[in-house]
Amino acid sequence: MNKVVWGKFLQFTLVEMLVVMAILSVLISMLLPALAKAREKARESVCLGNLKQIGSGIASYSDENNGYSIPCVFEVPLENSSKYYSWIDYMYNISSLVPETARCPSMKDEECFDPYGGQSIPLPKVITKASYTMNVIGKNSWAGADIGSDPARSVGWGYDSCTPISIKRAKDLSLKIFIVDVLKKGHGYSITDSDATRIVHFLETDHGPMPIDTGVERRDVGNHHFGGFNALFGDGHAETLMYSDPRQWAVLAE
Repeated sequence: MNKVVWGKFLQFTLVEMLVVMAILSVLISMLLPALAKAREKARESVCLGNLKQIGSGIASYSDENNGYSIPCVFEVPLENSSKYYSWIDYMYNISSLVPETARCPSMKDEECFDPYGGQSIPLPKVITKASYTMNVIGKNSWAGADIGSDPARSVGWGYDSCTPISIKRAKDLSLKIFIVDVLKKGHGYSITDSDATRIVHFLETDHGPMPIDTGVERRDVGNHHFGGFNALFGDGHAETLMYSDPRQWAVLAE
């Protein structure tokens, strides 16, 4: 092959390569969003599985405690004071929960919270990276929401953080939100570990656009999954929600 023919061959080959590379770049740019969406969908499924496992552990606790829901915060009296443990740490201590189950896979370490962890007496085993929060909205904490019952007599899954309700007295458990994704810690909108452990006011739910900041109460429900959040309901099933009705948060009215 002479130099002229060889040069034309190389020139044609380089052009072909550039065309192929351009086509591959276009295909990759088209596939990447789909792959990212598929990965996030997988994380969403794992998160739903975590919530179902948590629901099984909570159901076992209720069966062993005369039908009472698990308290959000366990108070352990000592001689001159008390120690406090979250429901997450308690379930881990009784081997119903492993660290991976306590957090949504869409959350990074720095975005999670430490649910009252680090205390040595009397439950030494604690989880330090968690991402699920419990609905324990108390009486008169509904901020004018249409919950279909008297706000002064209505509660979530606890009268307060340490006093759970009797599940036997609650109705429509399949419609009542129990545990949900917590908001990620981030720049400009951060929550404390103790605040993230529980939802104690309706303003902390998903009732409107984020962020909600009234100066006192701030939204704690996360939106990790395509703008929605995963929720565990009182009957043990879990699903992804894009919005919630105020009545889904009011569990018991006396």
